[in-house]
Amino acid sequence: ILGSLAVLVIAMFPAAFLALNFQRKEKVLQPSEVIIFHRKSWLRLFIILSCFGYLVIFSVVPLLALIIQCGDVKVFIQAVRVSIPEAFNSLVIASGCALLAGLLPWAAVCGGPRRHSTIWEFINLWAIGVSPLVIALVCSRIGSMFGSRISSITIANAILCYALLLRVWPYAFRTISSGHEQYHADWKATAQMARVPKIQQITKIGLPHYLPYVGLSMVLAFSLSIGEIEISQMLCAPGYGTLALRLMTFLHFAPANEVAGLALFQMLIALTPIFVGFACYKKLFKFL
Repeated sequence: ILGSLAVLVIAMFPAAFLALNFQRKEKVLQPSEVIIFHRKSWLRLFIILSCFGYLVIFSVVPLLALIIQCGDVKVFIQAVRVSIPEAFNSLVIASGCALLAGLLPWAAVCGGPRRHSTIWEFINLWAIGVSPLVIALVCSRIGSMFGSRISSITIANAILCYALLLRVWPYAFRTISSGHEQYHADWKATAQMARVPKIQQITKIGLPHYLPYVGLSMVLAFSLSIGEIEISQMLCAPGYGTLALRLMTFLHFAPANEVAGLALFQMLIALTPIFVGFACYKKLFKFL
């Protein structure tokens, strides 16, 4: 902990220098506003520096370390080439989980109690305290009940999507719930008084409001599913593993540069929906 704090403090120095120089150029305040200004500015400065240090330590530094260790583009291409089947299987499973994590929690939020219910919140958030290993064990027992009726590959992928959905459900439910709490009932009443057709109420009022929250829950589910190991290790069918399992195998049997290349490939897959979502956010809302 002390080592992490020391690295965090060291990472804050450049940002602190820039922030303090920027702060000197701000306008001159009245004497009565100086104390309040300094309190708020130092709190804002602390939050900015903390976020910057967290970003540097846990995002930029690992990414640069992987790029340096990979060293060559050919190594990266080779690592991608040998992991194409696992990457395709991971994309299918993560996409299915993301689709379910966007639609089902949305239906649960909109179809749940209108008033705040602690019991309803507990029902949808209890899985956040359950270990992924326990979730995988329970889902494997459920899958063994239907093993004789459907092919093993279909069962494994379906049960794996269900287990991953159960894992990300609390985060998706809470994300969409925050959007539902900001939805004003007056919007719907005003539209009904104006005799706006039901289809236009959904497409012009409801959909633009809920779409950012649904999209965020889908991106969150996709990114978490790509890197899941414990659930995938217990529920994947033999020969149909995921990219995370392939990376785990590389850690023991492959050179370090190929491991770094495969880790970069997995990171790019996980971050692509985030970048695409930010890029298409404004354009999508202009279309709606």
